Amino acid sequence: MRLEVNPRLKAVTCCIAISSLLLSACASGPIASSGGSAQPTVTGPAPIDTTYLPRLMLPGATLSEVKSLAMGAARSRGWSIRYADSTNDRLVVGRPAEPSVMALATPRLSAAPGSTLEVTTLFKDSGGGIEVATLAELVTPSQAGRPATRTDYTDPLRDALMQSLDSLRERWMRDRERLARAAPPPEGWKSAWDESPAPPDAASAPSAVNTQAAQAASPAPAAPTAPAQTPPAASRTNAGTTPAMPAPTWADSSVPRPTYTRRPASEPRYSTPGAAPVVDASSNLNARPMPEPAPMPATLNTPRDNMVSLPRADAVNPPTATGSRMLWSANAEQYARQRGCQVAGSGSQLIESRQDGEVYKVPCQGSDSFLIRCQGGICQGLL
Repeated sequence: MRLEVNPRLKAVTCCIAISSLLLSACASGPIASSGGSAQPTVTGPAPIDTTYLPRLMLPGATLSEVKSLAMGAARSRGWSIRYADSTNDRLVVGRPAEPSVMALATPRLSAAPGSTLEVTTLFKDSGGGIEVATLAELVTPSQAGRPATRTDYTDPLRDALMQSLDSLRERWMRDRERLARAAPPPEGWKSAWDESPAPPDAASAPSAVNTQAAQAASPAPAAPTAPAQTPPAASRTNAGTTPAMPAPTWADSSVPRPTYTRRPASEPRYSTPGAAPVVDASSNLNARPMPEPAPMPATLNTPRDNMVSLPRADAVNPPTATGSRMLWSANAEQYARQRGCQVAGSGSQLIESRQDGEVYKVPCQGSDSFLIRCQGGICQGLL
């Protein structure tokens, strides 16, 4: 028996099936309300692929250390930090794209008036260190109704960007120990006002115990000193008190006796000037001995030049020029020694010779050499 299906019923069945599929598709997708609260929000700038960018690796570094160094380097070189575009792992700096600055980077590069050169530094924590990558963009403002444009200039400025990265690595290698000491601990710095008063009390309790122990121990040495003062009074009242005598005698024998034993050695010193015979002096005055002959004049009193005293002006004469030169050389070395110079084995060196004096160079071991001028019997340093 063959059943015939009405075409209208077949069409209705197909419509019901299609409508059910449409309803299920709409239910699976997000429903946007009138306020638009169900739409996904963008939480930050889009990630950038650093495969072909200028980059380097700083092993053992932390993100905060490297970023602080990069910010300090940018400020010291005249760049302004764009805090609105910067994030924890991204630093954006900029400066006006002046023609002179752009020409120094690339001679053929030129920028429109009012353009800005922006450099973005990306920090990526790879577990064993921080990967630092940079890119450069030229931002041209809107002109004549045209919107602002952003052009990638990483390749033309690749050499300059790599130099900046190398400088950052040198700064980190030089200052990483100081940054590690200055970095706060993971739990943060503890405030001095948040400390509980228990540690000071605990610290003061042992000190009080120590003071009590010190006070308890102090009477022990004070005990012998007290009887040391009392026995003399007892000895004055009763001469037969023998037990109190050993303590003062022991105390007197321990401290003062060594000082008194040394004094007899000094007594002859005082006795010798006191024992000067006055009678002998008077007898000498009465004897009126014959006066000694007068010393020989100029020949014996002529000054003798040596290595310590400087020569006089009258001692320098043309016949003894070689001797005076040697004497000035010795005086120059002596002048340098008096000022802490350890003269080298080569000795002083003659730099310039004049009729009125000479200039010497005295080399010193472990310090700078002296440049000394000897003129008119006086040596003076020139430096």
